Amino acid sequence: MSDQVSDYYSQSLQQQRVLSSS
Repeated sequence: MSDQVSDYYSQSLQQQRVLSSS
């Protein structure tokens, strides 16, 4: 479960970066 959470967290962080960079 911890792996899933960190995976989801890093994914949302990446999405935020893409959104803010555009």
